[in-house]
Amino acid sequence: MKYNDLEIENWRDSGINTDSLWLISERDKKGKHENNYHGNFIPQIPNQLITRYTKKGETVFEPFMGSGTTLFVCEELGRNYIGFDINKKIVDFVSTKADSKETTFIKTCDSLNARQVNKKFDAAFTKNVQFILMHPPYLDIVKFTDKPNDLSQISDLNEFLEKFKTICDNSLKYLDKDRYFALVIGDVYKNGEIVPLSFYCMDMIKRNFNVKLKRKQNDRQKGYMLVVTAVSAFALVGFVGLAFDAGQLQLQRARLQLAADSAAVAGAFEVAKNSSAATITTAGQRAASLNGVPTGGFTTINVQQTPTTGYYSGNSTWTEAVINNSKATTYFMSLFTGTNGTPLAARAVAKIGTPGPACVITLSQTDTCSLQFTPNAASTVTGCGIHVNSSQSNALYVIGGAGGQVNLTLNSITVRGNTSASGSYAITPSP
Repeated sequence: MKYNDLEIENWRDSGINTDSLWLISERDKKGKHENNYHGNFIPQIPNQLITRYTKKGETVFEPFMGSGTTLFVCEELGRNYIGFDINKKIVDFVSTKADSKETTFIKTCDSLNARQVNKKFDAAFTKNVQFILMHPPYLDIVKFTDKPNDLSQISDLNEFLEKFKTICDNSLKYLDKDRYFALVIGDVYKNGEIVPLSFYCMDMIKRNFNVKLKRKQNDRQKGYMLVVTAVSAFALVGFVGLAFDAGQLQLQRARLQLAADSAAVAGAFEVAKNSSAATITTAGQRAASLNGVPTGGFTTINVQQTPTTGYYSGNSTWTEAVINNSKATTYFMSLFTGTNGTPLAARAVAKIGTPGPACVITLSQTDTCSLQFTPNAASTVTGCGIHVNSSQSNALYVIGGAGGQVNLTLNSITVRGNTSASGSYAITPSP
């Protein structure tokens, strides 16, 4: 059975991305596509899926309509559309932008409520759809409404999966036999750890809807990733995961590197104060923990004066931080290959040098009072220099001391904007 209008001999001109990993550089903003709704996905994703798995004149159903991205793609590709959403405000908004035609059906509906779903389909132009696309909330990361049946109100993973299963039950019965159902979902980061939401949803559908999983692999310079497609007697379920193992490992590697950088700098400050080796290690480990990588479990953090490897090996003015995670989390690899985690490591070195021309730098280009001196008494500030990057009229703001004049004597001072002051003050050199 042919599920699309693509011609094999002309597939190169179809715009279909045949790679397992879709790299999309920027959002399509043509026509009705606007990025004005938090949580909507980029139009290229439904475009690829609908082009692959439907023909012109067939019907796409979406129980999480959102701001209408899929609807507008259907209009562009000549597909019919049925869309439900629990958020009446967004349904009303999308209705004002939708083309007025008999084969577009948009309604406010609680997709958890089977009676509501059935009633809406009874009123629709058809009860048979050829493709279902779901882009549900990612737990409660973004709350779209305050309704109790809104999945974006759910923080508990098990409750989310149970209710999502009910929505699948209420929706899949309207899908024609041997047609496709796609789930687009990303993983989330909560309470200091990654929640592999895409994996859990895939597992729930596999266990409850009698699907058979297949895999495709793609080993590239950017990493290892998997795309999973599920096949059942009544539906072919395509999963488009927004965060595959390659992305997960890259995220964890970046987090380790950030923690190592912080640990090295914290240790370097202790070296500059001639602290003990134990104090240097403790400061570095604390900095790493504050950046989301605590020591313990499969993670070791070693911070020491005098690097043992690299260009600064043996140089006691430098500090080295090495973080090892012997079993970084992977999901699809663990499921299909039996591997139990992947080792990751990060290393950084740091040194606290002598102050440069500016030891106080504000980075914001737009803040008012980006740098403010407000002493309670007469005071004199001496030292290196300051640089204020704000272009506002009161980028540097000085309030004269209550007990006398404020004196700022600096090596250098640069202010992109202007200086504003009250009370008695003197700045040398003049900004």
